[in-house]
Amino acid sequence: MRRRKHIKLRLQYSDAQDQPSERTVRPLGCFYWGKVWTLVAWCEARHAFRSFRIDRMVEVQAVEGAGGAFRDEPGKTLADFLRSVLPIDEQARFLPYFE
Repeated sequence: MRRRKHIKLRLQYSDAQDQPSERTVRPLGCFYWGKVWTLVAWCEARHAFRSFRIDRMVEVQAVEGAGGAFRDEPGKTLADFLRSVLPIDEQARFLPYFE
């Protein structure tokens, strides 16, 4: 079985106060939360999960070269993110699909 290749992204992002920032992230998935699409990712700068509204992304680039590729690491996966946001009774229903 071939492993999926994971590539980091560099985002030029504008927050809710219209303040620009640049983030390097490990993308985990895109989700629709009521009214907006978001990218859920592990943020390299904050060392934490973050959600980025897609409509606030000014520019997105793949990080090229060896520094751009990444492997799943404990504590930085989509399953880990879901554990942090889902109630315990919902985890048993959803986590098997992401582990």
